[in-house]
Amino acid sequence: KRPEMVHARHILIKADEMTPPDLAAQAESKIRGAHQQVKAGADFAGLAQKLSEDTGSGPNGGDLGFFRRGQMVPPFDSIAFALDPGSISEPFRTRFGWHVLRVEEKKPEGQLDYSEVVVTRLQMMIKQKRAYEKVQSFVAELKVGAKIKRKV
Repeated sequence: KRPEMVHARHILIKADEMTPPDLAAQAESKIRGAHQQVKAGADFAGLAQKLSEDTGSGPNGGDLGFFRRGQMVPPFDSIAFALDPGSISEPFRTRFGWHVLRVEEKKPEGQLDYSEVVVTRLQMMIKQKRAYEKVQSFVAELKVGAKIKRKV
């Protein structure tokens, strides 16, 4: 079974719970400015690359990929799943700071196709086999240059 999923981008301006009020106000002002630019037609991904302080997603245009319910902090999660694809949120705050969110697409909950399950499992088995082979090769290389003493 596949859970409901959302593909989203965001712009984050950091302001956690320990941020002094004056700096938190600056962060809010900055995210509201970004929100206005997006509403005026600015490219969301380009703006995220330029402004977002999320070092993981910022360089990728704020792209968070697909996530299911419960993977993000509650305010972020509820807003992401409430928006329609193409929609942009109002600025909101989480424990990480201020965000503006754009939902790219949604996948409804449903049954996975047999082929999806088989392909996923086959890919996992191939990766595991390759990793095992690499470990075995590495160990064999170590044994060649090692002095091994067996005590029985």
